Amino acid sequence: MGAIYRFIKADWIVPSNPEDNTSIVEGNIHMGEAYFKRRACATCHSIDGSEGLFGPDLLGIGDLLSKEQILESITDPNKNIKTGFDHIQIKKKDGNLVSGRMFTSNSEEITVIIAGNEKVKIKKEDIESSEMIATSLMPLGLLTGLNETDINDLLGYMQSLKIEE
Repeated sequence: MGAIYRFIKADWIVPSNPEDNTSIVEGNIHMGEAYFKRRACATCHSIDGSEGLFGPDLLGIGDLLSKEQILESITDPNKNIKTGFDHIQIKKKDGNLVSGRMFTSNSEEITVIIAGNEKVKIKKEDIESSEMIATSLMPLGLLTGLNETDINDLLGYMQSLKIEE
């Protein structure tokens, strides 16, 4: 239960327009930002480069993924889980289960971020078992109730999350 990080070159991730990287953003990004906040995306994902939340930071997502790839990440979150955001389930000796993502680990305890961005510290001596779960922590159905225009606005906002040079 240590912290091992690996960097993998992802040849399949290319900018929307690799020639000049100035892809056109469609949709009303102001409405998209409102949907981002209302749909609780902002609860788990930061957009400012910080990594201390339940889900990955989305700063630069517009540079990395096309509109279609962003949509796929939302509709099928189990398809590509970002390294370091794996789902772990810990069964404590008292019978309680803790499910979230591993945040830190040392020789005495681990810290798991659970839904709501709460950090739970668990002493290693209190752990009965732990298991990596093959599903994303991001729930399915996040676009339920949004029409095509709303979804286009949300995706436009997410495409606008680029790293300024």
